[in-house]
Amino acid sequence: MSKQPKGPTFADIVREVECQPAAPVVDRSGVISPDGTRWHQEMAQINAAHAVDLVANGAHVAWDRCGCGGYCGFDWYTPEYEAQMAKAGTPKVRANKKRRGNLSLWTSDAGGLLVVAEDAVQWGDAIDG
Repeated sequence: MSKQPKGPTFADIVREVECQPAAPVVDRSGVISPDGTRWHQEMAQINAAHAVDLVANGAHVAWDRCGCGGYCGFDWYTPEYEAQMAKAGTPKVRANKKRRGNLSLWTSDAGGLLVVAEDAVQWGDAIDG
């Protein structure tokens, strides 16, 4: 009977695994816009005057129709609609027994700003929640 060559010990395997580089962590948080930009919520609530000021100064706008935080997706607006919203003045944030409107601020890794109107918000002719 010949002896089989002895394989690596458990300790050898552990040392080998510990020396391996860690797998990269993939960021799957936030919401991705149609142009591929990843957005993360920065402030859960901002007031309507702040929202219109941000949009007047170049922030993008999206509407979260059901207020789910983007799970169902956002409605995204063109720069022309965003300019119309800025000219329309402050959005109306409504709340009743069944629905609660909100405005939040989101940022991108590149420093972009996004105002998200959530659920029961009316803003010019573009958003009528």
